[in-house]
Amino acid sequence: MAIPDFIGNLRNCPVRSLIRTNLALLTIVLMASIPIFWAPWDVILISEDLALPQTTQQFFLNLHSWNPILNTGTPYNVAHTAIPLFAQQAGLQGLGLSPAATQRIIMMIWMLFPGISIYVLIQTLFGSHIPNYRWKAAGTVAASFYMFNLYVEHAWRGFNIAVLSAQTALPLILTLLYLGFTGRISTVRLALLTIPVAIWASGVGVNPPLVLVFLTTIIIFIVSYLLFSRNQSLSARIVPISRTVSIVGVVSLLTNAFWIVPFLGQVQATTSGELTTSSELASTWLGGLSANTSLPKVLRFQGDWTWYQGWNEPYRAYAQIYEESAILIVF
Repeated sequence: MAIPDFIGNLRNCPVRSLIRTNLALLTIVLMASIPIFWAPWDVILISEDLALPQTTQQFFLNLHSWNPILNTGTPYNVAHTAIPLFAQQAGLQGLGLSPAATQRIIMMIWMLFPGISIYVLIQTLFGSHIPNYRWKAAGTVAASFYMFNLYVEHAWRGFNIAVLSAQTALPLILTLLYLGFTGRISTVRLALLTIPVAIWASGVGVNPPLVLVFLTTIIIFIVSYLLFSRNQSLSARIVPISRTVSIVGVVSLLTNAFWIVPFLGQVQATTSGELTTSSELASTWLGGLSANTSLPKVLRFQGDWTWYQGWNEPYRAYAQIYEESAILIVF
């Protein structure tokens, strides 16, 4: 075969065409593989909140509020909201993978999904308005920033289930809402697609304050679309918005009933005195944590209290650099 013919066939190769067409997604997948290089694959990473992957036997104990090994009950919100993560850990180990390999694969998955979710949101918002190469480039840049920024650094150090769950689920929920508002998705498909997103979002319940932030963001999105969208008149937008919000809301509540119902039962069983004491302790604790989470620092993605405040010293040794460097103070 002549060299020009070979080059011509190479240009028309289906694999090459597939790579070119999906270059943005392949880039996101490559970025999500970064946990491969965090440590050797026979090493288990452990930090302040990052525990060992749960085994199959441990997973089934989380399906109940009573733990026969500890001979006591388990915290309703923590044990149940994290069931999807525990299922992944138990499932991979059930297939014969080691705890270290299981942990690293799950980290890659949880790194990948936020990038894919924000990419999907960018495509949904801009895919029909601008050329493909532009929204794909924008989606790739957004994904890289969304996956790697200072604010999620602390989440990965402790594998913060609530933050990482919200990071994936929020863009997908906003995508479903937008598709419903604009009539680009049927009622049945909207309900069916909400189920897996709601399951993944269940991890947000590990941190009740984050649930409020999660819901507030969704409410702001809904109100913004209602007030500023120019596709239809204000009155014409109310019906599809109401229908979409009702479907997504009801399906999400039913899907997350496995932890919401036990959690409400726990709150109902708690005495008023216990609630008062817990409220006072929480207020004192949050006051200390919020001492270094001013608006300027949050806007610089440094809103995590662990950056500047430890028990007796800065929790992150490098945090002080961001207070002293003139460039980093601005950016």
